[in-house]
Amino acid sequence: MLAVLACAGLGRAAMADDIRYVYDESGRLVQMVVADGSSVEYRYDAVGNIGSVKKLSAATLAITEFSPNSGGAGDTVQIYGSGFDPSPAANLVRFNGVQAQVLSASKVELGVAVPAGAGSGKISVANANGTADSVQDFRIGNQAAPTITSFAPTIGERGTVVTIVGSNFAAERAGNKVGFGTRQGNVSGAATGQLVATAPGAGASGRISVSTVQGRAVSSAEFYAVPDGVNAADIEYTGRLQVGAPQTVTISNPGKKAMLLFDGNRRDMLFLLSAGSNFAGNVNFNFYRSDGVSFFFTSLGANSAADLPPLMSGGIYTLILAPGGGDKGKIDLQLNAEARGTVVLDGDPLPVALTPGQNGRYTFAGRAGQGVGLGFVNVATQPAGQSISYRIFNPDGTQFFSDSLSNNNMLPLLPVNGNYALLLDPAGMASASLQLLASSDLSGQLAADGPALSFNSSRAGQNGRYTFSGTAGQKFWLTFSNVAFPAGASVRVLKPDGSTLVSTAVATATVHLDIPALPDDGVYAVLIDPSGPATGKVDVQLKKVPADYEAALNIDGAPVTLDLALHQRAMLSFNGTAGQRLGIGYSGVSTTPLYQSMYFTLFKPDGTVLVNESGSSNASTNPPALPVSGVYKLALSGVAPNTALKATVTVSADTPGLLSADAPPLQFISTRPGQNARFTFNGNAGQLLGLTYSASTFPGGATISVLRPDGTSMAQVHSTSSADIDLPALPATGSYTVFIDPVNIAVGQANIQLRTLPPDSIGAIAIDGPPVSLDLQAHQKAVLGFEGSAGQRLGLGYTGVSSVPANQMVYYRIYKPDGSQLFSESWNGNYSSDVPALPVSGRYTLQVQPAGAASAKVTLALSADVAGTLVQGGPAVRFVSSRAGQNGRFTFAAAVGQAGSLQFSGGTFPSSASVLVFRPDGAIVANSSVGTSATLNLPASPLAGTYTVFINPPAATSGQVDIQLK
Repeated sequence: MLAVLACAGLGRAAMADDIRYVYDESGRLVQMVVADGSSVEYRYDAVGNIGSVKKLSAATLAITEFSPNSGGAGDTVQIYGSGFDPSPAANLVRFNGVQAQVLSASKVELGVAVPAGAGSGKISVANANGTADSVQDFRIGNQAAPTITSFAPTIGERGTVVTIVGSNFAAERAGNKVGFGTRQGNVSGAATGQLVATAPGAGASGRISVSTVQGRAVSSAEFYAVPDGVNAADIEYTGRLQVGAPQTVTISNPGKKAMLLFDGNRRDMLFLLSAGSNFAGNVNFNFYRSDGVSFFFTSLGANSAADLPPLMSGGIYTLILAPGGGDKGKIDLQLNAEARGTVVLDGDPLPVALTPGQNGRYTFAGRAGQGVGLGFVNVATQPAGQSISYRIFNPDGTQFFSDSLSNNNMLPLLPVNGNYALLLDPAGMASASLQLLASSDLSGQLAADGPALSFNSSRAGQNGRYTFSGTAGQKFWLTFSNVAFPAGASVRVLKPDGSTLVSTAVATATVHLDIPALPDDGVYAVLIDPSGPATGKVDVQLKKVPADYEAALNIDGAPVTLDLALHQRAMLSFNGTAGQRLGIGYSGVSTTPLYQSMYFTLFKPDGTVLVNESGSSNASTNPPALPVSGVYKLALSGVAPNTALKATVTVSADTPGLLSADAPPLQFISTRPGQNARFTFNGNAGQLLGLTYSASTFPGGATISVLRPDGTSMAQVHSTSSADIDLPALPATGSYTVFIDPVNIAVGQANIQLRTLPPDSIGAIAIDGPPVSLDLQAHQKAVLGFEGSAGQRLGLGYTGVSSVPANQMVYYRIYKPDGSQLFSESWNGNYSSDVPALPVSGRYTLQVQPAGAASAKVTLALSADVAGTLVQGGPAVRFVSSRAGQNGRFTFAAAVGQAGSLQFSGGTFPSSASVLVFRPDGAIVANSSVGTSATLNLPASPLAGTYTVFINPPAATSGQVDIQLK
């Protein structure tokens, strides 16, 4: 133990991290203090052995040491111990019974002045924690006190040896105590006119003091204790920053730094301004606490600002200024305190004016559990439109809440009684002015199904907080009416733990908010937060949700008729079997108010949702196949809480049936709203089949869907009376399904028949080859293949077209090599089509099929566009089309700004052919038509490149025309 004390014995009040050590004049440890104010006291016997070790709580009043041990009236004495009150006036200090003035105070140290008229004797301290006396006497005397005339060096790192020159020092080393700021140094050499001491390291900046039994001396100059990690040789500039005073810092030598000291008090919120910098780049600023620990870093250029965190303790703080790399120059600095003021809760607005870069700290008194809203009005910044953030600090200085003026102004409930601080922080170097209000929440207690409460705010930022009690599982809803806020208000419902249960917004109309089933017992709160600083009113009413209406709903059984009250829900149950397919019909639907939407939700036996739909009138629902056997529940309710609902609900199994190819039709008869048919047939891969739907009496018709064996849709049509559905070749062998779904709740009947289709007529057609004639039976399709090249432009001509019955449509479709569709058209006579440019080279397919049950004849010609080149001022070029559907495509080169005209002559087409002129990028630049002759003036060319003249003969005709570019 003695060895440990010997290693630690460096003086009166040394600190290591958060532990403080107090030593007596002999260098012995007399007290160890931790951050919370508790300590350990060490006492020694006459020969220097430890006599006792006593643990003292932060509230135990005790005097462990004082320094100096003697002095005259007016001299300052530091008293060390525990249980002191941080407020100087709360401590009564006496020297041998004579009261002394307390100059400074903390939990473990008092600074006092020796009172006039006091005699030698004990020092006593009294406060709310009791009374304590010193063990040793303080001696009153007029002996010569020490003086300090100089010291060197004035800057140093931990362990730097400092020589102190003065007078009246003790000749023995142990008789002198040397302080560096608030830290104690180790005296290694002593004479009456000179002392040698070791600097204790970072955090020891400040004036040097020497204490002997005769008194205490303090230097006029300060020692600069360089923080750990900084080389004292790199410090070129030293000085002090005075809060509110400008200071210019100059670094003349590249690579050097500046060290500045400033005084800070606990919870100070300071900010640093920089201006007039001529450094090449930004300058780094590292701030250190009074114990030498770095707590803030920033980088600033000219005309910049930085906000320091709130200071956690009082003392001397250090700033190290470090230019980048080999930079040098000067910069003007100013350390400023925040503007301060007090805002009275529910009092008058507080005017706020902040200079560029300045923050403001404004306090208000609050109590635990209180709701407070902030109002910011007449806000102006320079430059205009700058943001302003704010933070709220608890009475103990910790941060409680933060946001910006453009967002939330409703604070969480205050956690404790005391004075809270609001810090306003404009962005960057902006200045700001505004008026600040703090308002208690308007409150009230909501009763279920009781009268509405009116929230009427007359103060900017004032909010409403209305509570109600509930138990787990209860269901309520809220109505907000008579809303009179210019921009509306946000609403949140808070659970007993303060978290949000549900939220919404209210504007000018009446709003209904459905509250989920309450998760816990307790008191819930409804918070109303008007948007921005607006004032206004809204009425809020709490209503209890009626109990569910429960009934059995049997498949294929009697319908259930509902008459639900406002916000009431029906819960209808039925037994279902895995794989069962159902239709649900909702008839006689009406709501109060009229035309409101309603929800239909079907729950599986495990409570999860199988299907969820909504509607506002008579409707039907086709759920997926039931996944499991068990009890299913169908819930019905109005979408809005203020909706009453009437409806009749019917649930029906799908009507089954088995279709056979070319057998008589099956009849589907539905007498129940929502009932569907689900007929099946067996098919083989590649088989060609079709369906005939006929004699339908369903009002509004029905949708007929064909499903593959895997359940995916293969074909679908909607028909009001009859329809023929020719299916593609069946993709797989298996059971196919024909699903008939009448519209909404329609009832009626229809016939469905499965037919075998004639085989496809397979062939080929060549580009520019001989025409191909087709004679197609009813429901027969022709499939013609041809080879095409990427970029090729084609025309397709249809001649000799006839059908039975007459004038029926014939469908023409071209499919790309990958099977996707390129082109589709339909005509009921002779015509032609312009095929899009072929996208790839490969085998293309042309499919031709008459509509419905018609047979048809047609002759097809597939032709490449006739190509040619036009030269401005050159001879005419003849376009001859000898094939139905054959087009012309002639090109010419043009420069930007080139103009001209196209002359057409000698035309022999039966009627006018259309003419289009395309730019190099494909856009149309001109268009016309030509019979026997025509002139088409071309505008100045907007682009340089190749232009195209496209000639499209009418319908399926042939002919010729001469073209000349002038």
